[in-house]
Amino acid sequence: AVPGRACLVPVASISPWRRRRRIGLEEKNTEYQWVEIDLYRKGGAGQWRMALEELRELYPDFVRCSQRGRLPALDNDGEHVE
Repeated sequence: AVPGRACLVPVASISPWRRRRRIGLEEKNTEYQWVEIDLYRKGGAGQWRMALEELRELYPDFVRCSQRGRLPALDNDGEHVE
C-alpha cells in the first residue's frame, strides 16, 4: 500500500472468507478501508445476483475496482486486483 493511502477492500456481506482477509491485512499492518458489498437482491422466491448495471449504481467504487463485479477485489491506489 502507498503510505498514507488506504487500500479499498470490498467484501461480500455473506462471504466465508471475510475473516481471513481482515486477519491478513491486520497482520501486514496495512492501512485499508473495509467496504461491505451485497451482491444479491432480495425478493420473490429468493436471492438473485444483481446485474452489473445495478452494482454500478449502488457501488461505483467497487465496479471501478472489479470490472466484472466479482469478488475478491482490491484497489491499491488505482492498481486493481480481481
